[in-house]
Amino acid sequence: MEKFDEKFYMGMLNDALTVGLPIISTDTAARLMAITYIYGGGNEALVLSPKFQCDCKYIQKRFGIQGGEIPDAEFASVLKGYVKELEGSKECPQWVHDLMKKRYNIKLYVKQWL
Repeated sequence: MEKFDEKFYMGMLNDALTVGLPIISTDTAARLMAITYIYGGGNEALVLSPKFQCDCKYIQKRFGIQGGEIPDAEFASVLKGYVKELEGSKECPQWVHDLMKKRYNIKLYVKQWL
């Protein structure tokens, strides 16, 4: 298995930001942030994934959610929809598991809502 080159990947993401090239779509970014918001607390797999961490930094910069900024309105709207979906689900939706497995090779373990 090849080692993930975090420095190269983050450089590519930053270069894409500089020229306005959207590497991660608004929809995917909103899904990832909703997953982080709902299931991220105490989830070691997310903390230990360098690619996930790089993507989160990119999303924060691209959509103005680093703190003290006005977030991108379209992104905020899509994010609210996914957060509402995840909060309203008694079980974690399959798309969450599929996205995390496909993009980061992470098997996400989530607690079921009571």
